[in-house]
Amino acid sequence: MLGGFAAALRNGKSAMACVSFNNVATTDAHEVVIDFPLLDSGGNTVGKLTLDRRGTFSSGIGIMTYDSLQDFVQSGFGNRGFADNCATVQNGIAAVPILAARYATYRVTRVVRADGSTWPSSPGTPEPTP
Repeated sequence: MLGGFAAALRNGKSAMACVSFNNVATTDAHEVVIDFPLLDSGGNTVGKLTLDRRGTFSSGIGIMTYDSLQDFVQSGFGNRGFADNCATVQNGIAAVPILAARYATYRVTRVVRADGSTWPSSPGTPEPTP
């Protein structure tokens, strides 16, 4: 992971999480799934955003997003490539998980490589280290 941010509207109607990442494997990846657990002030998971990013992610090339919420807002929401690396949820009414969220974290849950192999290859496989 190279950077990113998470934010939620105080009215509980929407949340987003954006992440920049780099494929450190020697094989290109075609899909990367990243979960963003939403945590309350006690560290309990109250919800989750999921980013299912598909494309060609070559080894050693940064896949970039906005650096911060301010960067997102100032861009005029127009950088489509950066927005592709964001998971969002928007509701018409307030949602308890968003209202309760105080922190977000991330975890890579799946990678599909160009050669057809996947990570994790079996349950319990540890996450790759950068």
